[in-house]
Amino acid sequence: MIRTSVRAGGAIAASLVGLLLLAGCSGAPAAPDAERSQKPSASAKPSPKSSSDPADGLQDAFAERDAFFAEQKFPTDGTPPRATTPAQQELVKKQSDWVKSQGGTWSDKDESILLAMASDTCETGILNGHKIDGALLKQTIVGSPMLPKNGTPEQKAALEKNFADVSVFGATYLCPEDGKAWIAAFGEAYGK
Repeated sequence: MIRTSVRAGGAIAASLVGLLLLAGCSGAPAAPDAERSQKPSASAKPSPKSSSDPADGLQDAFAERDAFFAEQKFPTDGTPPRATTPAQQELVKKQSDWVKSQGGTWSDKDESILLAMASDTCETGILNGHKIDGALLKQTIVGSPMLPKNGTPEQKAALEKNFADVSVFGATYLCPEDGKAWIAAFGEAYGK
């Protein structure tokens, strides 16, 4: 399995704890389940051509990943991402509305964190040939340098589940063709 690379700088990681706490450390989902099925539609991207040479598959995966980041208009200079596409804007609106409905506040840093989490999840799916399951999601989340590592075991488990929930929710917007697989992977790795 191929691990993700973090596109957002460490500066936004500090705000992640607050975002995840507002996302529902009590075990509540980051957004209502009904909203998960109301993801915006996106044009289907052609699958990379398969070849008998594994190196060709990797080249295709990297080309697809690069096309994904170009389509998403994410900065390549380390600048924190901002919502620029309709799918990104809808994702940010849904998540910020939900956070605010829970009494939280929303900032540009929160937006960047959300987009970084979602893009890392999508990138993982692409680089893993769209073979998505609970083990891949768990590996992606646990291995992320954006996941806070401090706290009690119970707090760490809650943060990990919330991080996964927010990442999967974001992926349903940024890479909707993999959305159902990521949702199933979340259920497999973390339960409903």
